Parts: sequence; C-alpha cells; structure tokens
Amino acid sequence: MALAGHLLFANAYFLKSFAAGSSALILNAAGKSAVVEYTFPDPVIFLSGFSATVGEYCAAGIEIALLAGFVIASEDRSVRNRVYGVLFGTLFILLFNAIRIFIVLYFFSYSFPLASYILHDVLFRASIVVFLATYYAVWYYWDERSDGAKKAT
Repeated sequence: MALAGHLLFANAYFLKSFAAGSSALILNAAGKSAVVEYTFPDPVIFLSGFSATVGEYCAAGIEIALLAGFVIASEDRSVRNRVYGVLFGTLFILLFNAIRIFIVLYFFSYSFPLASYILHDVLFRASIVVFLATYYAVWYYWDERSDGAKKAT
C-alpha cells in the first residue's frame, strides 16, 4: 500500500510540474515573464507582482482519470481504439490545461479581483466539463466512422 501511495503522489507531482512548466512556457512566449520554482509538493509560477501555486486540482489528473473512465467504459469500441482514445485524450488535456492556466494567469488583475475569481473558479472548471464532453463526443463519432469505413472495405 505504501508503494502505491508513493507512486500516486509522484504522478501527481509530475502532472503539477508539467502544468506549471508548460503554462510558464506559454506565458513567456506571450511576453509575460514567468519562472517556475519546482517546490515540493506544489510548484509555484512567479510572475511580476504575484505568484501562483499549481495545486492538485490544477494538475488535470482528475480530468485525465474521468476521460479514461469514459473512453474505457465504451465497450462497443475496440480495445485498440479505446487505448488510442485515452492516449490522445491525455495529450489534449495536458495541452488544454496549460492553455487554461495561461489564460487565468495572463488576465489576472489585482484591480478587479472578482473578475479574476470568476475566471479562475467558474470558467476554469466549466471549461474542463465542456472539453471532456466535446473530446468524448468527437472521439466516439470518429471511432464510429473509422469502424464503418473498415467494414465497408
């Protein structure tokens, strides 16, 4: 049990670090100076005037687990296509997560904290629900079309 706990904790730290590093990369590319300090257990992104801790909910681990559950539970799809669905979905979630963290940090405002709060807490969470539903629908439809094309030949 202890080994499983350590592996889970290490994976969560990896996801948090990836989220922090990829978001900082996008921030720097957009002209906002961002530096990541890979502190344990939560990395911190430093920008001019403020810092942001990348916690567990920012890591996208829950989203990856949900997506994997949706795709794997689709028993009417082949195992191969479900594995691809999870792999590509994970990559898209990691990219999407970096972009949403970038948006929240890029538009953060001390002068209008309510807008920053709404952007972080409401849109941040709502966007992932829309992303999960959209990805699953596209994957499921694409898989159905590719299976139909194979059967027709």
